[in-house]
Amino acid sequence: MKLLLQVLHNLLMPKLRFFLSGALILSNLLCTPAYSAALSSQLQLEPISFQQLPHWQESKPSGMLEGLKRSCSKMIRQSSTPKAMIHACNNMLKIPSSASDAQVKKALEQNYQAMRIDKGKSGLFTGYYAPVIPGSKRYSSTYRVPIYGKPTNLKRVRINGKTTYRLVKGNQQFKMASRGEIAKGPLIPNTPVLAYVKDKITRFFLQIQGSGFISLTDGSTMAIGYDGENGHRYYAIGRYLLQKGYLTKQNISAQSIKDWLYAHPQQAQYVMNLNPSFVFFRRLSAQQVVGAQGVELTPMRSLAIDHRYYNYGNIFWLTTSIPNPKNHQDQAFNRLMIGQDTGGAIKGMVRGDIYFGHLDDAPYYASHMQNQGQLYLLRAKIY
Repeated sequence: MKLLLQVLHNLLMPKLRFFLSGALILSNLLCTPAYSAALSSQLQLEPISFQQLPHWQESKPSGMLEGLKRSCSKMIRQSSTPKAMIHACNNMLKIPSSASDAQVKKALEQNYQAMRIDKGKSGLFTGYYAPVIPGSKRYSSTYRVPIYGKPTNLKRVRINGKTTYRLVKGNQQFKMASRGEIAKGPLIPNTPVLAYVKDKITRFFLQIQGSGFISLTDGSTMAIGYDGENGHRYYAIGRYLLQKGYLTKQNISAQSIKDWLYAHPQQAQYVMNLNPSFVFFRRLSAQQVVGAQGVELTPMRSLAIDHRYYNYGNIFWLTTSIPNPKNHQDQAFNRLMIGQDTGGAIKGMVRGDIYFGHLDDAPYYASHMQNQGQLYLLRAKIY
């Protein structure tokens, strides 16, 4: 039951995700934080050999090389990146794109130390994707619901030791309106409108995902990603639908929640308003969604992680299972991932949100992915 209550946390994104994502509310999508000088002191790490990583011998690491190079190219230009990471990244950047799995594996083993996290405990892994939805740059009778950019005076602030968002005017900070208040209209002042979509349910799921693509009426496609939120706490409406008996633990999924909202238009806005968090977006110039590190994400290689513990660009070995859209059974998933994103629901040392891209099967993967798994860190060696 506990896992099912988190279904909405990472539909796309990330989350929203971010995540996605899941899904996910994604943070810092285009404003890349500096690479912190050290991993969190709260991390419980134990060095192990690469041979102790489950199924390491079967790994095919060449598939993540280009994604890693994007992260490394970003990190070596940041003054706060640790020297060990710069050294490892420079070596990985020298590897040709045509390198074999054996060559990439050898380079990883030479430049990184495998680390067991939190004594090998299992954690929850979900998924997110980048939806493609119809929309328009102009308001019309068909496209009526605005996708907002970030308000000009909305800033990230620290309150009681936690990062959140507030409207800032001079030295004063104000809490922004909730989802329900925004839904009543009119348009939010000092806030750009990037596009319009058909309905508020579409916008709601796009916000939970945290990123996506809008197929516009003029034939173009707009990529958008997370650029902030209203500072209200996220609430998973799946929990409410379960408690009320509208859905059951046997049939709850992202799709069943979306179907329920469309089937109950009189109740849909009330239920969506139970989640007061509201996400703002920024237009992207990318073929794939750009994650919190500021680089394009790679389907099934990019992982949204808890940035309180890890740095963007960290390499992980993930062993879990993912849903199979062909036979609807779970299949083993053991591969190298890169921490390139984060999400509001991604909390914990052993917690992650897998980016599944935006192709045909991506929504299925993201909405059905909620499996336990183990996470291992590949930490740059210190010379």
